[in-house]
Amino acid sequence: MKMKRKFFGFSAKLALFLAAACGTLASCYEKEEITTTIDPTPKTVTYTISGSVYNYTSLAGINDASIVLSKDGTAIKTVTSSNGGQFYIALTDLKEANRGNYTLSITADGYKARNTNVTIWFEEVANQTIAVHMDIALKSAEIQGAPVEVVAGKETQVETIQGVDSQGNPANDVITFPANIFGGDVKTITFAREGASEEASNNAVRVYEGKPDGTTFTNPIEIKFTDKAGQSLKVFYEGTDGVWVIATGADANVVESPSGTYTAKIHHFSRIKFSASENNTSYILKNDSVPSTVVKRYQWDVAYYNNKATADNYETTMKKVEMGAKFVTPLTTVFAGLNAGSQALAIADFKSFWDAKYTTIAFPETNSFKVGEMKSQVRVQGYMNLVKIFANQNLATLTFTMNFAGKDYTIKVVSVNSYELEPGEVSNGHGTTAHGTDLNAGGGIVVSE
Repeated sequence: MKMKRKFFGFSAKLALFLAAACGTLASCYEKEEITTTIDPTPKTVTYTISGSVYNYTSLAGINDASIVLSKDGTAIKTVTSSNGGQFYIALTDLKEANRGNYTLSITADGYKARNTNVTIWFEEVANQTIAVHMDIALKSAEIQGAPVEVVAGKETQVETIQGVDSQGNPANDVITFPANIFGGDVKTITFAREGASEEASNNAVRVYEGKPDGTTFTNPIEIKFTDKAGQSLKVFYEGTDGVWVIATGADANVVESPSGTYTAKIHHFSRIKFSASENNTSYILKNDSVPSTVVKRYQWDVAYYNNKATADNYETTMKKVEMGAKFVTPLTTVFAGLNAGSQALAIADFKSFWDAKYTTIAFPETNSFKVGEMKSQVRVQGYMNLVKIFANQNLATLTFTMNFAGKDYTIKVVSVNSYELEPGEVSNGHGTTAHGTDLNAGGGIVVSE
């Protein structure tokens, strides 16, 4: 019992000492008059898209192309390419409702229109900027002869498409649309032969396109043309993923006469080619987008003072940054076991697949990234100096298995998904003379890895 009383007495003294100490500390804080400030500025996100529009065959930039970004059928931004096909789109003050899937539509005179999906995703963080780069290839709208438009279904109709054969000689292709082609219905369909450059790039002697895509026929269309004899031509359909797939069943039967006249029957519409290639090439996409950690952090100096009371966007150009995609292993090494002709065909097939599926990333010609310039923006609060900008590079790894001539080949591609920009070393302003207002001021980019 004595031990308990002694313990209680010590505890009481300790409690009194702590109470006194706490009171002394409280007095100190009160004298310093510490206050807490809550920033009422609303959180903002900026998403920028810079890139180029170029000719699929020549790789030359296309000026005056119209680029429209839309969501749910409503146009959000419309810009025009210039300076060798360059374009730039900036979406500012984005909120939760602005996230989601968008459509980028690209049109230019003399070229086929192209649509591609753009997913805008972000975390709503103050002054966050996401910058992406897109290179978009347009195929020429060149066709041979006049396109054929037929109101088909009631009677047999025979049409002729003028052009040249694979040797450059004049040739007339004959297309027969049989009666009762739709089992009693009548529909309007169009049919055209694509230009010589498209046929050459697709390793074909003929490339046709029928519209509407996906139309099927009760009685097949007959295609007849004359070309170099003895080519053992086969029919290929282009799938929705851009891969040419050899026709099966009745469509696979191409009849050749001794004089070099080829005849085939087509049961449905898409892009159609006649080629001597016997490779039924297929692709399996294993990892469509596997993000990696940030491997590069860019930084560059600027000299900008926002002399307004409200926040403003500072437009900057990121120079000598990596963009596009690169092969982990060059395709010539991946297909090293094939002879020169088959290797070239395998690479061409993969390029055709890539250009159809990844419409916003130029085909990676080597195992190195393309280096260039990107435009973007960062948000600067009112009466603040911006003296440095940081950009984190976000990558993704894509892995494909390509079956060519019965053998599987693994292809890995690393793609630059985006850059996340953030203002660095922002301080309270002291007037425009101290730090300047030149938007293009500042030094080069420093890369840390």
